[in-house]
Amino acid sequence: MYRHFTGIATLLALFACGRLPGTLPAAAGSRTSSAQAVEGEVVVRLAEGASLPAGWVVRRRMEGLGAVVAALPGGMGVQSAVDSLGRHAGVLWAEPNVRFDLPDPLPARSISLPGFSVRNEEPNLWHFLRIQTREAWSTTKGRGVLVAVVDTGIDAAHPAFLGRVLPGYDSLDRDNDARDDNGHGTHVAGIIAAQTSDMTLLGVAPEARILPVRALGDRGGTAESVATGIQWAVGRGAQVINLSLGSPVRSRLIEDAIRGALDRGVVVVAAMGNAGDRGNPRIFPASLPGVVAVGATDPLDRRTPWSCFGRWQSLSAPGFGIWSTFPTYETSLVRFARENPAAFPPENRVDTFAAALSGTSQSAPVVAGIVALVRSVAPELAPSQVNKVLQATARDLGAPGFDSYHGHGLVQAASALRTVRATQP
Repeated sequence: MYRHFTGIATLLALFACGRLPGTLPAAAGSRTSSAQAVEGEVVVRLAEGASLPAGWVVRRRMEGLGAVVAALPGGMGVQSAVDSLGRHAGVLWAEPNVRFDLPDPLPARSISLPGFSVRNEEPNLWHFLRIQTREAWSTTKGRGVLVAVVDTGIDAAHPAFLGRVLPGYDSLDRDNDARDDNGHGTHVAGIIAAQTSDMTLLGVAPEARILPVRALGDRGGTAESVATGIQWAVGRGAQVINLSLGSPVRSRLIEDAIRGALDRGVVVVAAMGNAGDRGNPRIFPASLPGVVAVGATDPLDRRTPWSCFGRWQSLSAPGFGIWSTFPTYETSLVRFARENPAAFPPENRVDTFAAALSGTSQSAPVVAGIVALVRSVAPELAPSQVNKVLQATARDLGAPGFDSYHGHGLVQAASALRTVRATQP
């Protein structure tokens, strides 16, 4: 979730719960507006042996999740359909197929983006110093650990990935083309596992492998695409899943997918969201039980004012001007940056090959990379145990002990690895 878009009243802020000037997202627990749902269909989970009422048609089945996408009978609205199905025997639950939309571009602001090309500006990997990355590498660089990035896809041909990106899946279009036409997913993946030959672009776990899942496009995605993307990644052996996305609307479909991942021993890391200074809505899936929820800090270890916060926050991690990979070809974000330079905060830089972006979308993969390091030396640890190790070894920020603004503190890679190794036989 990076913070250069605005103007969305619905949804998720996928690309970051971006900086919105208008209506805030709906509060958790509120009824989903029609703008937040795919028109003409709902998601339904049926009891074993049950069927839909007469007049309803199944459009798609999600076998592993025990749910279907059903077409509404003519003339019925989404919320009326959900209410009606909720009263039908055999329906365990019904909900809108929540839409994951991208915000409209931000209007011009007084702060302009300096003229720039990443090819003549040395990336500043400041976050490595704050989280003990290089010290941790004396133990492991995450070799072989499989991290799924459920996002906008990945530029698998980027030289910083050195063939460590596995064949992926497009759960939005339901095919095997996980190419990133936006840039967000490639940036997130690089924070986890990039490694260029000159070491100017590095991920926290540069020997980990990446499993790309394209669940979002330039026009967003749906709860269905995110949930089926998570399920697909679990079925392909992912050990860690990064979700740099979020919504103020709770989806039971996504919740079921995450519960299935946790039950299979997969650590799920999610971004807290970037609306901390605009109402601080509760964001899902970060606030779901068992998820490692990550907020953002700046180079002075301060919580960024836009980072969402709450009692469900697990950890803090750097999320300000983070350098990482960007597609080697031109994407919609590169074009947008060129045409709307004032829409980006001054610490952000966008170009082909590499970019610097800010948001909890960037802090979440920092933690996902550290989880990969931990998993490489202790693959037997349950997701809850991994989370507890990271919390226990984090450097305290803010008020002493846990607090809702920083969670358990700033994640520390080397300290976590020392603790894990000390408890191994």
